[in-house]
Amino acid sequence: MLNVEGKKVLVLGSGPIVIGQGAEFDYGGSQGCKVLKENKAHVVLVNNNPATVMTDSDMADKIYFEYTDPKTVKKIIKKEKPEYVLASLGGQSGLNTVTELWDEGFLQKHKVTLLGSNIDTIKKGEDRFLFKELMDKVDVPTIDGKTVQEIQEGLKVAEEFGYPVVVRPAYTLGGKGGGVAENPNQLKSILKDGLASSFRNQVLIEKSISGYREIEFEVVRDRVGNKLTVCSMENFDPVGVHTGDSIVVAPCQTLNDKEYQYMRFKALEIIEEMKIVGACNIQFAVSPEGEDFHYYIIEVNPRVSRSSALASKATGYPIAKFATLLALDYRLDEITNFITKKTSGFFEPVLDYLVVKIPRWPFDKFDEGCRSLGTKMKATGEVMSIDKNFAAGLLKGIRGLELGYEHILIDKYKDIPIEDLMEQLSKPDDLRIFKIAQCLKRGITVEQIRKITKIHTYFLKILSSIITVDMDLQKTKLNHLTKKQILKAKIMGFGDKYLSQLYKMDLIKWMNYRAKDLGITPYFGVVDTCGGEFLANTPYYYNTYSKTFEDLKNSLENNVLVIGSGPIRIGQGVEFDYCTVRGIKALQELGYNAIILNNNPETVSTDFDVADLLLFESITEEEVYNITKLVGVSGAILQLGGQTAIKLGSFLENLDVNILGTSFNSIDFLEDRDKFYQILTEIGVNKTEGKFISNWEVDKNSIAEGELPMIVRPSYVLGGQGMEVVWTLEELKRYINKAENTGTTPVLVERFLTGTEVEVDAIADGKDITIIGIMEHVERAGIHSGDSIGVYPARNINKDIKNSLYNITQKIVEKLQIRGLINLQYCISDGEIYCLEANPRASRTIPFLSKALGMDVVNKAVNLMLGKTISDIDMQSGILEEPLKTYIKAPIFSMDKLKDVETALSPEMKSTGEIMVVGNTLEEGFSKLFGKVKKKTVLFALADKEKNTKLPLNLVEEFIKLNYDVYATGNTAIYLSNTGLKINVVGKNAILENLNEIGIVVNTPTKGKILDTFGFKLRRIATELGLLCFTSLDTAKVFLEGEKNNNTEVYCWEGEKKWS
Repeated sequence: MLNVEGKKVLVLGSGPIVIGQGAEFDYGGSQGCKVLKENKAHVVLVNNNPATVMTDSDMADKIYFEYTDPKTVKKIIKKEKPEYVLASLGGQSGLNTVTELWDEGFLQKHKVTLLGSNIDTIKKGEDRFLFKELMDKVDVPTIDGKTVQEIQEGLKVAEEFGYPVVVRPAYTLGGKGGGVAENPNQLKSILKDGLASSFRNQVLIEKSISGYREIEFEVVRDRVGNKLTVCSMENFDPVGVHTGDSIVVAPCQTLNDKEYQYMRFKALEIIEEMKIVGACNIQFAVSPEGEDFHYYIIEVNPRVSRSSALASKATGYPIAKFATLLALDYRLDEITNFITKKTSGFFEPVLDYLVVKIPRWPFDKFDEGCRSLGTKMKATGEVMSIDKNFAAGLLKGIRGLELGYEHILIDKYKDIPIEDLMEQLSKPDDLRIFKIAQCLKRGITVEQIRKITKIHTYFLKILSSIITVDMDLQKTKLNHLTKKQILKAKIMGFGDKYLSQLYKMDLIKWMNYRAKDLGITPYFGVVDTCGGEFLANTPYYYNTYSKTFEDLKNSLENNVLVIGSGPIRIGQGVEFDYCTVRGIKALQELGYNAIILNNNPETVSTDFDVADLLLFESITEEEVYNITKLVGVSGAILQLGGQTAIKLGSFLENLDVNILGTSFNSIDFLEDRDKFYQILTEIGVNKTEGKFISNWEVDKNSIAEGELPMIVRPSYVLGGQGMEVVWTLEELKRYINKAENTGTTPVLVERFLTGTEVEVDAIADGKDITIIGIMEHVERAGIHSGDSIGVYPARNINKDIKNSLYNITQKIVEKLQIRGLINLQYCISDGEIYCLEANPRASRTIPFLSKALGMDVVNKAVNLMLGKTISDIDMQSGILEEPLKTYIKAPIFSMDKLKDVETALSPEMKSTGEIMVVGNTLEEGFSKLFGKVKKKTVLFALADKEKNTKLPLNLVEEFIKLNYDVYATGNTAIYLSNTGLKINVVGKNAILENLNEIGIVVNTPTKGKILDTFGFKLRRIATELGLLCFTSLDTAKVFLEGEKNNNTEVYCWEGEKKWS
């Protein structure tokens, strides 16, 4: 084994969360850093994502909040002089960077050794041509395909193969730049994107084999050739849907033993031939049902991946931890199994249960987006469920998505003609499983559906059996319902909420009837890697109503339930998992046993060694009921799990569970807009004037044209979901009518304030408060705080205003007896402070502020939740002393993955992740926010409302001073030309066809979300071309301030308040 004691190891993180590269790399990276620290290495981490556990000070000795691009990594290597670099934990970006640095000889010159698989191995997995050569060598069939580097070359290959063809770019993740082309026009578009996405400018064009089964193996190998398969997985959807967008089952279900053993052997043969040291994901396409057995290799990922996180949680075998130890030259037989403590790592996990993963898509936020699924990933996150059968795992998972679905039968499709449903089945989308269920209910056979969807009969028969049980329940009245029927339904995964609604019974009454009257309670199955063969001392459990030999032997006392945040989605990301993990540690330090309820396989909180008891279950009332009744808790913490946890407050209150920190009554006052505004009026705090509207025809006369623009919003939401700024009465009518149709009335209609938005995070003990940070938003009010660039400390907020913000926050805290965390949004307009909203929980800014301040904010908040005072935790009332450096939090978007989605900034959050940059000055910080501009040309296309100020003119003048060529369209061109500015006039159609000649687009929307407008098309094309596209003039101003800065130092955090 390699001795890294005292040696510097540079670890490349994956950066901000985007579609295709998500929270699974925080989980894997955190494990890797822990292993290096345990081996006494000096860990230097590069990762600019402040929301993650990986970028906490106890994970590394030094942390650089910087991009992992080659230019920046070179700077850090020159400064730190590391002996080793570990890139296999940082997703695709880490591998691409080390490959480039190796190819140009930089790593060799600076004597930096790559840990784990060498560059040749990485290239064999990532380079499409080298990969095919290797597969031929080991007699593994590849799909007919050719690598191309030009569009015309690609068109010739497709003509030779015949359409449809699949496009796979090299060195990308999440299917980025890829797709299925049905004709030459589609292929041209995909190739343009794919060649631009691959940093090798290389794509593979393959014959389409859609309809084949997709099978994955997660495999590990050590330096001497010991190797094993950790887990096999099978996609519910056939080849053609990206594995990140497919329901996945582990272990695989439709291969017979002979087929399984053959595929396992081939997976081990491939990892051996590639000489991979560490973890590897191998994907196969296996012949469709009804054909003689044959297969193709799809791809090999020579690194920790999304599937690694799933396989780790499915088996209890921590792949990233093993991969890091193997990179340090440990042998598998030298590593002890972390769960059994008796077997070695050279022992294949055995599952006596089944695991189902279901993707979480963002279409609840973007109902106008294209929902079709293909080779380009669209999901932002995922849930995992564990049970003894596929039906139960599936229904649990669907409940855990938090989309309001309790079953595979949903009302949405019950009135749609069967012919229309059948036609839709041939086109995969995020709702196809519900359409299949409706077809089965109406008598369409399994075989008919199989022919259309190519989904295996095994899975369809199980869906059919769910429908059969459901139909039996539907025709049985409550007084004739037997214990046997209910138990059968529970074993199959039917949820208590669905059953209580079916029998029109109060949920808690139903649960008591099921558990107390009928004696139907779940067992607690254990995840132990060995199928019960060895006694495992593990706290990792799941619920099942199927009889099992294991059960939870609860010896824990003084338990506190921490409710997690569930799947990653827009508006509720990995920052809440960071807060959950810090909260668990705080509880343990205080002598409590922390029980975590969560169902996200990508996160650190669901690692088996974080909490005292991990219950890997959907975050629903049923699971909370089971924990509180069967395990017992002395209290529950809701403040750390985002809106997912907050929404369970009422249920916990009704169960008489002690909610630690702010009471449910106070939470309700802050979450309900009407109640909140009453409180603000009582304590004399400014608020925007507004009214609730339920029906347009009834209430339209209460809105005057002169009150516009207005902001409209529902209550109890996260991420600004459903919020819009309306500029005309017609837009307001459309919004309210839509709300009526979707059952989300009443909506709050209030005056739209223009001004500076400020965010305040504070901790409180019910009376006294400490403001942790006051952060100023760059973009003016009207842009969601999660999509705004935030500056800390606030640079344009004077001391008097800060003191006023403290006083107002103090009033709110005292009135509602807030205990723990609170986040407030304020708007400063015409010198007046208005309170926009208050959130009685951790916010997405807590991890950012914790790192900027070098303070464990969550730890202090948990102490306050448990009864301590501000003075008890060595804090003082007031505003915390602000640091000297400037810290900037900026949003990162994944709009290129989501076709037909509006990209313009608005009150509804759109970003999937965030970055943190550090500078000695504001301008230095701004200079790190944006990537390199492709061309020094800028296009302006502005809404008329922007032309009433001097800001657009100032921006154009600054761009000209920086030697940019300025173009403008239509009325914007006339407006700018009339001021005497030197610009180039361009037609709208011409610019849409030649937008790749532009480097930056500045476009403020006139009418958002309307697909056929010039502005919408301009923003979409700019996004898909990877151009900088500013839809707020304030963001463009920030870009220009950064452009003027020439000093871009790299700064590292060494914990607490140490920066160098």
